[in-house]
Amino acid sequence: MSAIVTKCLNASRAKTKEKAMEIIMMYIEIDKHEVVQEELMKGLENKQPKVVYACVQAFRNALEYVIHRFSFFLVAGCRYPPTIFVQVPNFSLRT
Repeated sequence: MSAIVTKCLNASRAKTKEKAMEIIMMYIEIDKHEVVQEELMKGLENKQPKVVYACVQAFRNALEYVIHRFSFFLVAGCRYPPTIFVQVPNFSLRT
């Protein structure tokens, strides 16, 4: 999974990025969301802005997928905020 985040999300080919996003969604679908979240959080700390942007986009796509699949009220009723929201203040510090 780490190779997908560092290599495929950083690729110059659009099709490679698209396939990487599909693989990430497949991991979430087979209930490996903890692994995906962990690797995307590591990707948020990457030096290259392309990787950070792709990780944020992957989180957004995953959240849309979960909301669409399971309903908004189940996701909104979650007691703990997703870890991505903890990282949001750090994005504004980057230039």
